[in-house]
Amino acid sequence: MLSELATGIVGILVGGLVGNRLAIGRDRRKEYNEIVDALHERLESQALIAQKGQFPNDAHSLDNASFIPLRRKLSNRQNKKLDVAIEGYAAAKQQCGYFETGLYHFNKAEILIAAIRKLQTFVKQR
Repeated sequence: MLSELATGIVGILVGGLVGNRLAIGRDRRKEYNEIVDALHERLESQALIAQKGQFPNDAHSLDNASFIPLRRKLSNRQNKKLDVAIEGYAAAKQQCGYFETGLYHFNKAEILIAAIRKLQTFVKQR
């Protein structure tokens, strides 16, 4: 009888611990998905605008600081890869067009779209 009671108590404690761990994992995944959803939406919007042959105005406001919340959720190795992708995105914004007599000519959409697609690999849902 005593062993049954001890087994029951241990079972309840283990069940509580497992349930707690699963809840924490679910909450972390939810927080991560909220962050990446917003970034993915902005990047996808930019890609669609670029495919139409126009430079996306939102590209100016999406910079390294925009990815700070995501960085907190990634490992050091993933952060280094993200840095490379962000640098490529920043360079693509400079290489996809040129200024002439005060006007910007957006003539290489494929460069910007490729950089956007590379960044989107970091903002997939879990």
